Amino acid sequence: DLNPVFEPLVPGITMGIATDILAFATGFVIPFPVVISMFAGSLALYVIGGPLMVSLGLWPGWLPGMDVQLSYQRSVLYVWISVIIGLSLGAAILPLIRHPRPLIESIRSLSSLKGFSGSSSSEGEISPLLGLPLWFVVSIMNAILCSILVPGFPIYLFLLLTLPYAFIQGIIAARSVGITGQPLVLPYVQQGVYMLGYSLGYQGIDVWFAPLVISTGGQGYWIQWFKVADLTETTVSSFVKAFIIGIVVSLMSHFIFTQLFWSMAPIPSSTYPATQIFWPVNVSMSIVWVTRQLFVFKPLWLLGSFILSAVIFAFSEITHLPISLIGIATGASMPFPMALSLFVGGVLGKIISRIVGREWWSRSNALIVAGLTVGEGVIVGLVAGIAVIAKAMWTLPF
Repeated sequence: DLNPVFEPLVPGITMGIATDILAFATGFVIPFPVVISMFAGSLALYVIGGPLMVSLGLWPGWLPGMDVQLSYQRSVLYVWISVIIGLSLGAAILPLIRHPRPLIESIRSLSSLKGFSGSSSSEGEISPLLGLPLWFVVSIMNAILCSILVPGFPIYLFLLLTLPYAFIQGIIAARSVGITGQPLVLPYVQQGVYMLGYSLGYQGIDVWFAPLVISTGGQGYWIQWFKVADLTETTVSSFVKAFIIGIVVSLMSHFIFTQLFWSMAPIPSSTYPATQIFWPVNVSMSIVWVTRQLFVFKPLWLLGSFILSAVIFAFSEITHLPISLIGIATGASMPFPMALSLFVGGVLGKIISRIVGREWWSRSNALIVAGLTVGEGVIVGLVAGIAVIAKAMWTLPF
């Protein structure tokens, strides 16, 4: 967190660097023009735009001395939410309008009994003709359940979230994961729809606790996993079965490890710093929405950012410059410390590529990142295991 150094000099800045080695290593595998676009999107909002908004008096939630995490969260909530949504919609819609053939071919493929890899569903693949109706029926059932539990809230707003919003968010998440490796999530859309319900006459608070199930980024990861299954000649149905088994095992072991962690130290406590940092902030943000103390969406800002994305997209198409619109939108929603580390990793990857040769680096960079991921996971697991064993020798909690 570099905000204590920079924020007194440049009020409103969000400055830091992510020290997780994977934050740097991800820059090895993401195409460098996309890395630059992501860095530019984050830099424009949180390093340049934040101080500008403070100087213009357009950031009502700003307070001097905020740390990097709080500065990022409040800037998104009070200032940039509409901009991020506008850029994200532009990144999702404009390429489809300019190059509609992939979407048309995808829709046409639904009319055949072919699975994701082109093989028949009898060979272990899941037919889109089965998946699409299941998603549609389950989404409607979920909206009906929430309407029964929250009778005063308009059911068509639940349907708006479970059907068109979930579909558009899925396209955005899948495209962003495929290009940048990160799911791009439209921020606070669900909260905005709930606030719209209040303007239509709803007055309760039950809707904030309704069990509405909306995937806000998981679609992109599922597409990524299906691609990995395809590359490793694993059927999608086999992967789904293994995933379900993993979920069952995870739920069973969850209670055991939660008890172990709770026996080591109170939660939240300094032993688990993330709980001390994020839990109070998350609770405060939830209270702000439930009590309707703010309404942060700015339609003109959303429209303006969508027009800006159209200008950027048109410029890149005309000049053929490698500007990634989805990269800019993803960077706009990414904390600057993450974007900075990603950029440093991308530059480091270019330097290594020049030293060892582009061909060798293109073959090996993904393996290097995979090795770093496994190594970090092993070390984290060992350290956590040692801590659990050491604490287990003490009979009393804490």
